[in-house]
Amino acid sequence: MKKIIWLFALLLSLPLSGAAQIVVDLKKGGAEMRMKTVDDYRRERAEKEPPQFVPDTVAYRDHLVRALNALHADSLEEARNLFNGALKIYPKAPTNFVVRHNLCRINMAQGRIKEAVEGLSALLSDKPDALDARMDRATCYLQMGYAKGCVQDCDVLLRKATSDSLQHRILLLRAAAQMQQKAWTAADHDLRTLLSLDPLQEDASLLLAMCLREEGKKQEAANRLDLIINQNPRNADAMLLRAGWYEEEKQWALARYDYDQALALRPDDAQTYLRRAYVLAKLGNDTLARQDLEQAAKLGAPRLTLKDLK
Repeated sequence: MKKIIWLFALLLSLPLSGAAQIVVDLKKGGAEMRMKTVDDYRRERAEKEPPQFVPDTVAYRDHLVRALNALHADSLEEARNLFNGALKIYPKAPTNFVVRHNLCRINMAQGRIKEAVEGLSALLSDKPDALDARMDRATCYLQMGYAKGCVQDCDVLLRKATSDSLQHRILLLRAAAQMQQKAWTAADHDLRTLLSLDPLQEDASLLLAMCLREEGKKQEAANRLDLIINQNPRNADAMLLRAGWYEEEKQWALARYDYDQALALRPDDAQTYLRRAYVLAKLGNDTLARQDLEQAAKLGAPRLTLKDLK
């Protein structure tokens, strides 16, 4: 009975080609003929089939944990190497989309915008509905000055936005891209829409002031900018924008006051020292202007003279 069971098992393990085959074993002193066994068939199959890749999941997870710790410590290059190492260890891991996205964001943080766009485009080719990846690519497009691509990505995002906060970010981003295109009316519309949803959005209000000025609505723009500064006297961006407008109108004393306030908030801003030096020179305060030029040079700006300003 045991022999029958063994034979039945052997038949199940054999190929379905029919007759059993014979093996000739070459031995010292002659050859021996025998029937093929299960081990013979398994050995043949192993020789014909390429070895299967078995990922080291422990090493893969270890790389990911260490990469995330490196990100937390702002060690971007270490994180990049660890993420790339994880991809090599387990190329087909289900989580590799997230790993690749993190590599794109490292490129963004390091200013490698072109590489980031290439990586994000590859991700979106695999998963067109990946909203975070599309949002990142739209942001990269804006930084590259490719406003058209940014607007196109934002159009897709707005149709699929799943939260109010995401919709607000998209509207702000698209408005900024439209301003790059000098599409002031379209930008004005997006910014007003955003402010109707979130009246306290200072960035949107600041961009709208800029947009209004470009549309020729200077007084409305000035009123909006004054309101932003009155509501938040620590908004250095608004202060610098107004100082620049005062410069354009040759209101040197008002421009100086706003530059003073901006530098009180950002004492290490070399460009603001250069701008204030120009205004001080216009006001006839050459000594103070030279001091600002010297301070700007210490902060990394080109070393200029009063003649360079004029």
